[in-house]
Formats: sequence, structure tokens, C-alpha cells
Amino acid sequence: MLASQTRQNVLTYRYVVYMLGLAAWPATVPVQVHVMRDDPFREQAEIDGMAADVRAAGAPFELFEYDGAGHLFTDPSLPAEYDQTATETLWSRVLALLARLGG
Repeated sequence: MLASQTRQNVLTYRYVVYMLGLAAWPATVPVQVHVMRDDPFREQAEIDGMAADVRAAGAPFELFEYDGAGHLFTDPSLPAEYDQTATETLWSRVLALLARLGG
């Protein structure tokens, strides 16, 4: 499958918000986005739009970029994509967010 075909099948966050019956991103829901700088599926316009919408709602938005091109870089069963250092950093950031939220 071509990357452009796959992109057409990916649900955008705006579609998810709509499907949940929400008019906008909830102000109480923080967002972390973790991406590889050269991910072939990275859609910068989508990231920028999400950041703007989340911040406009008053929720925190954090973008974390990692060096590399893997899309599924946290999956150790995919050696061509997996990045152990980035994965460990991602999990430390997610767990810190959850701790701040009381989780």
C-alpha cells in the first residue's frame, strides 16, 4: 500500500472529536504527541492544527520529536523502526504526565 493511500485511511483527531460528539477539544485533557522527525506518515499540518485547537481550548499541548524515520518506533518486533532510546524517553514522558494528572 502506498503511503498516500494509507494516509487517507488514518483517522484524524478532528474526526475522533466529532465522533465523540464534542464541539472542541476538552480543556481538561492534556495532549502529548510523540513523533519521529522523518516519519513518512508525519503530517505537520495535522500536528499544527491539533496544537492550535488544543491550546485554544485551554489544554496543555506538548510535541516531542525524536531523531529518526520510524513510524512505529516503540514496537520492538519491528527492528527497522524500533528505537529503544526514543521509546524509553517516550515512556518516561508519558508516565510523568500521568503522575502530574494523579494517575
